Amino acid sequence: MNILIAPNAFKNSLSADKAAFAIRKGLMQSKLECECECFPIADGGDGTGELIIKKFNGEKVNAEVHDPLGRKIKASFGLIDEGRTAVIEMADASGLRLLDANELKPLNANSFGTGEQIKMALDKGTRKILIGMGGSATVDGASGMLKALGIRFFSLIKEL
Repeated sequence: MNILIAPNAFKNSLSADKAAFAIRKGLMQSKLECECECFPIADGGDGTGELIIKKFNGEKVNAEVHDPLGRKIKASFGLIDEGRTAVIEMADASGLRLLDANELKPLNANSFGTGEQIKMALDKGTRKILIGMGGSATVDGASGMLKALGIRFFSLIKEL
């Protein structure tokens, strides 16, 4: 019997990789006669970037950026395709997992940190950027990302 083990991450518990290998270990311990292949997957949120970087033998780039509330944090993104393509996981700089339960106020959060990652990737000469957009703590319509890239926003409404 051939078994393909293709789990997503278990939120706040196991990465997709660790889940796949735990399932495989359980099957092997059961004495079931089978061949198991682990193929962890992701849905665009937490862990997506890591899986893509690993699959394409990429390298991680660590950087200091801002979290959804503007605090400095360490985050990373990946480079694949000989550095021509950046892989950015929005959850890494602008994600829900970075906030405590009492900080979950999407109207106060922004995607600036993800924009900082995009800028760093562009500064490294990437020509293509893949962004996993799941797991975000923001609803700013990417205005934070654009601001980090130098876009300025102006109000057309006159103050009363």
